[in-house]
Amino acid sequence: MGSVVRLAPALVLLAIVIACDAPAASTSSAPPATASLSPSPPRPSGTFVLAPQSREPLPVQGSPSPLPNFPAGTCTRPGLSDRQLIDEWIALAGRHDTAAVGDCFVAAYGVPAQIVDRWANEGVVSAYSVNPPDGELIRSCRWFGVSADFPDGNPYAPVQDPTRMFLFVGIGNDAGRPRIFATGTAIARPSPENDPNNGMAYCPPR
Repeated sequence: MGSVVRLAPALVLLAIVIACDAPAASTSSAPPATASLSPSPPRPSGTFVLAPQSREPLPVQGSPSPLPNFPAGTCTRPGLSDRQLIDEWIALAGRHDTAAVGDCFVAAYGVPAQIVDRWANEGVVSAYSVNPPDGELIRSCRWFGVSADFPDGNPYAPVQDPTRMFLFVGIGNDAGRPRIFATGTAIARPSPENDPNNGMAYCPPR
């Protein structure tokens, strides 16, 4: 198992939430926020915030049910559960199938080609865990907290830690198949204190 290192403190304050395919929603990725020494504004209530990562090894978590066999170039299929999609996405790391990694995401997401390439080609995940919100339905997306150790390099570095990834992952229904509609390091539920469109991805109604 690869070594686990602590995430940089600046990442705790970083919120990179990508809007998913929805009316009047942008499909481009927002630029990452830059670190600042000034105090951060208070977050609205109901926000999931990235907790500091410990140096403890991640528990090895298998899929809650056996994964089906996927043809080359594919990551999803009708009837696959949202959690199974997370497991297949993780399993594709280091398998040199960029088309399959891209198939995990809805086409409108616009995941950067560099991240897809690194995910497919730079090494397997040694351990991962799926954490709260663990499938909570927020605006038609099911959200999961996903931590994963990449001994050969985190595909999301240098924005994240060199070897440990953490993302909130929002999964929605894409024409009968689950796909990733959004990722971020913080997500916010709708509340009276924030605008209904504040930083949240919309997924199609289920």
